[in-house]
Amino acid sequence: MTALIIHKLHIHGFGKWTGFSLSFAENQPNIVTGRNEAGKSTLYHFFLYMFFGLPSKQRESYMPKQGGGLGGTLTIETAEGEMVTIERFHDRHKGQALCRNSHGREYGEEWLREQLNGLERESFEAIFSFNADDLRHLETLSAESLGETLLDIGLTGSDRISRTEKWLERKVDERFKPQGRKPVINEQLRVVEDLYKQTRALEKEEQAYLQLLEEKQQAVNEIEACEKDWKRKTNALYRVEQLLKARPVLLKYHQAVEELRRQESIVFPEGGKERYRQLKEKILPLQSERKLVASDVEAGKEKQEALSAAYQPQFLEEAEVLLQQRPVSEKLAYEKDRLFKETERRREELSKEVQSLDIPLTVEELDDYTFPFYIEETWRDLKNEEQTLDRERSYIHEQSMDLEREFQHVEAKKGELEQEIISEDEAAALQSTIQEVSGAAAARRTSRNSGGGRPNRAALFVGAVAVFSCGAAAFMAGGSFLWLILGLILSLGMGMYAYQLPGHVHPKVPDSREAEVEKARGILRRNEERRTEWKHVHEQWKQLNHEDIRLQEKESLAAQRGRRLDSRVTEQRSLYPFLTNLDLKHWETLFHKVVQLREKRVAYIRDVERIKELERDEKKVAEELKTFYKCLNWELLDHTVHTSWNELNEWIKQQEQLERDVHENKESLRALERRLKKITYQLQGYLDERDQLFEECGVESEPSFYQKAEAAETVKKLEEEAASYQLQMEGMLSEADQEDAGVWEQVPEESRLLTDIDQLKRDVEHLEVRQSEGRQNLADVRSRLEHMEHSDERSALAHRYQVEKEKLRELAKEWAGYQAALQALRETKQSYQSTYLPAVLTAAEGYFQVLTDRRYQSIAADDHDRAMTVLDRDGVLFAPGELSKGTRDQLYISLRLALGETMAGQKPLPFLMDDAFVHFDESRLKKMTAILRTISKRHQVILFSWRNDLEQVFTDANIQRLK
Repeated sequence: MTALIIHKLHIHGFGKWTGFSLSFAENQPNIVTGRNEAGKSTLYHFFLYMFFGLPSKQRESYMPKQGGGLGGTLTIETAEGEMVTIERFHDRHKGQALCRNSHGREYGEEWLREQLNGLERESFEAIFSFNADDLRHLETLSAESLGETLLDIGLTGSDRISRTEKWLERKVDERFKPQGRKPVINEQLRVVEDLYKQTRALEKEEQAYLQLLEEKQQAVNEIEACEKDWKRKTNALYRVEQLLKARPVLLKYHQAVEELRRQESIVFPEGGKERYRQLKEKILPLQSERKLVASDVEAGKEKQEALSAAYQPQFLEEAEVLLQQRPVSEKLAYEKDRLFKETERRREELSKEVQSLDIPLTVEELDDYTFPFYIEETWRDLKNEEQTLDRERSYIHEQSMDLEREFQHVEAKKGELEQEIISEDEAAALQSTIQEVSGAAAARRTSRNSGGGRPNRAALFVGAVAVFSCGAAAFMAGGSFLWLILGLILSLGMGMYAYQLPGHVHPKVPDSREAEVEKARGILRRNEERRTEWKHVHEQWKQLNHEDIRLQEKESLAAQRGRRLDSRVTEQRSLYPFLTNLDLKHWETLFHKVVQLREKRVAYIRDVERIKELERDEKKVAEELKTFYKCLNWELLDHTVHTSWNELNEWIKQQEQLERDVHENKESLRALERRLKKITYQLQGYLDERDQLFEECGVESEPSFYQKAEAAETVKKLEEEAASYQLQMEGMLSEADQEDAGVWEQVPEESRLLTDIDQLKRDVEHLEVRQSEGRQNLADVRSRLEHMEHSDERSALAHRYQVEKEKLRELAKEWAGYQAALQALRETKQSYQSTYLPAVLTAAEGYFQVLTDRRYQSIAADDHDRAMTVLDRDGVLFAPGELSKGTRDQLYISLRLALGETMAGQKPLPFLMDDAFVHFDESRLKKMTAILRTISKRHQVILFSWRNDLEQVFTDANIQRLK
């Protein structure tokens, strides 16, 4: 199943976008992100515009903000794998789409509609696109209608069917209920029934009215009978008058028939005279042509004898085979001259290039040197080794200089620190002074503490806690609340007093001794710092010694490599003396030049050998040409090879032309003989046909034939006159009149026809008088009836009765229309439900289980009340209205995705989703990501969203960021 794929779009102008392009992936979700007002919804509507177009008024709202034309292109891949570019512009093709494939073939709007499975824009949006507004719409529905609404959307892509069905049910119930009284049809039935009863009562009181109706009907019947008799008599009068008018034509017809009876019976074929004329027109030209063709046959035979005498086919094949060697001979001569010039040029060029090398090497010595396959790499290694050694020696020298400078700096620093460090005896004396002063101060502090000075801060804090604990214990034991308050006050007082005491009192030391101690401590601290620094410098000094040893080892190794390199260079110069005075860095370049020179030298020698071969082949072809000349006894004077080839070619052309002439003359002669035979055969056929025509006419010569033809024409003329009179009679009289009067057997008498006309006219006048009397009687009866019918009570009642009956009829028609529409809608919904609902619900269950961590197991729809339910893992059924908002969103999205896959058929279309998951938390969004990845393998998925966290969730998606 191949899907329709959108590969890229380009917007020339649409809303805020101008000159904007995007590309889309095929087997992975496509995410278009951006902040609010970034243009996502405009892109979404651009897709719909390219697929379905827009009315001219709606296009105005998307006209480019920065000016320019509205439209763009969309490149898609069809289900058949064809790449097509859809173009749609506001001012081109009346806003219609123009689709063009990669081969330039163009399609129209109908082809595009076929690629979209015939969907209209509304159906496409309902099935393959949805957004956050669709989810918000569900929140406005009641719990009872939510299930049916979701089901209708799942079946047809819209909830309008449900609204339409409820509207139709309300309209039907408003008009009629079998047991109701308030519906309008029920009330109208009661009104009509009451009026009918009143009308029947009046009819019983007016028996006279019925009697008048019977008299009116009798008068009408009598008038109709008179009219029928009048029409019958009038028709009879018309037929007799027509027969009187046709009597002269009928007399001429019978005269022509009588003349035909008196003529003799003549046997003459139909169109015989014309047939004979056509035969003569064919026979005369054929007789002349036969004489001319016979003369051409004799001339062709004489020409054939002359051509055969000059034609020599026994040498033609050998000459043609020999002539095929001419291109070879000319090519050999051309190639020999070309190679000779080329070798001379190469020899001079090679000599100049060898001299330009400025080394002890000649052109002939190039043949003596052979270069093994590894020599280039060997020379390159030598050059690289020399460059590496130079770099390494330079590096060692720089390192030695840096190390020498570092040595000098470290040794100077080390000497300075050794001068600043005091001896161990001086350090011990300073430490003893510090201990002596510190011991005396400690003895004085101990004496003051033991003599009852200020109370200790810690002891006061402990006492405060003990007092508060005692008060609390007394309160818990059942004492008065006063004990607790008293304990709290005492503990706070003791704590504040302890806080005000100094925390630590240093022993008082005399000022002179204190300065001495501080100075001793400073000297000892600086001495310790210098000792630490000296140890660090000493470590640096030892490390520099190690570095110096390593540099010496590297220098020794570099010297050994240099000696090995010199040995290898000497070896190569002994093998190739021309390298003796050449610097090593140029060896590789020289190698390529020498190799090129050797290749040119080899090519030069090969061309010299080729020239010799060409001279031998050219001589061989010339010998074959001389041999053929001797066979034909031709003289070979001072001709060049080129002139000999030309003479041979001309002779072959002459023989080929003779061969063609002989063949053409033979074919022409055969064609003439066939033509002569054909003409003779055709002529004999026409002569036989002429004899057969004479035999049919019973004549033996042309004069007898023409005499009999004139007699036959006279008979035919009489037959045509009789037929013409018969046709006139058929136009004047009908078949019934012809049969009744017997016109084809005899001519009616004129006196009898005149008598019949007078009688019929009198009958017609009598019937007209009777009709006038009947109409007067009918007018009188109608006058009395109208008087009775125009009475106020009966007229008003009858009018109202008819008006109310008509109103009842209109209400019944309206009720029947609503009832039929409701039944058709229910049958259509039932058909959709039985066809698509099982597949939609099965697919939706899979998505719903994934999104809810299989908390809900299945989705079901009742066949009768259309209610939708979901079953959780504990076997409890829930209506959609009983679910949480997030779960309802998941159910709705599962149905929409399942619907798109089910309705897609063999051409899956892309899903377009505009912020459809804006309210999903991180957990639901991750599950939705897995589902969209699966769907994107069958349908292309394009999601528009403002959420910037989708890039972390859709790690393998095609992300497009809008600025």
